[in-house]
Amino acid sequence: MAICLVVVISVILSQLGIDSPLLWVLAFFSVYFAPGYAVMSLVFPGNRVLLLDSLLIKRRTVTRQVTAIERIALSFILSITVIAIAGVILMRSLLDLTPTGVGIEIMAITLGVSILAFYARTRLPSSSQLEYSIVIGSSGGRLSAAEKLIASVIVAGVVVAGIAVFMGLEGLDGGEPYTEFYITGPGGDIARLPSVLNVGEDGTVLINIVNHEGSSVTYNLTLGLTNDSSFSELNPLSWDSSTSISPEAGHYALVGVQDDGAEELNLTFSVSSPGEFRLYLQLKNGDSTKELWTWLEIVVPE
Repeated sequence: MAICLVVVISVILSQLGIDSPLLWVLAFFSVYFAPGYAVMSLVFPGNRVLLLDSLLIKRRTVTRQVTAIERIALSFILSITVIAIAGVILMRSLLDLTPTGVGIEIMAITLGVSILAFYARTRLPSSSQLEYSIVIGSSGGRLSAAEKLIASVIVAGVVVAGIAVFMGLEGLDGGEPYTEFYITGPGGDIARLPSVLNVGEDGTVLINIVNHEGSSVTYNLTLGLTNDSSFSELNPLSWDSSTSISPEAGHYALVGVQDDGAEELNLTFSVSSPGEFRLYLQLKNGDSTKELWTWLEIVVPE
């Protein structure tokens, strides 16, 4: 019930956009601990694990105690495995790999498996049901070498959670400056990116520039059918009319974007000759050496 509550709170806080160290800690354990612990509770619902006879070695059934420290350590390992498999399934299903989709999937796995584990535990005799107890003092005995190793894994997980919180706090101060630069089709639909155009036929792409550099920036945008800024001819780019692009000439434009601002630019273009081309778009951060680029495959039939 506790881990289910942690997962639900994490998903709710993330959907409300409440970004805080509390959310980072809860989200870390929701991803790297909760699903694995739910699976452990389902596989081992009691306080002992049953070791059945194998096909090769015939002996009477033996049971052994499953300690809490073993459950916790294996929960971290199982969570990584479960989330990796679930992520692959998510990317190939109807849901998108977004924070919302991941949160829903983690919550569904943890709650669903926990319900099955609770049902399995209630079917056990009361003497075999899992119970946790806290022993204070030396009466609990010393940890064995194996238990010390498992405890080290748990401590490492807690340290990683602390590092995640520290890095998040560092990110609140702005972090490393960067720029987002990408293209989509008209209306932001990547499926509408032009790929086949006749000679002289217009195609449209939406250029997106997002400034996270910490100050206003005037970007230098260059495009052409070669991945090189040293064109034999460089012409100004017009946003109001279609631009005819040839393999010999490039086009440029200056784009000013405020700090933490975004600019969406509709580029309408045509290709002047048949062939298979790559339309390269290069973005330079003002006078600095920082350069971003992307391209679009264009086929122009004869």
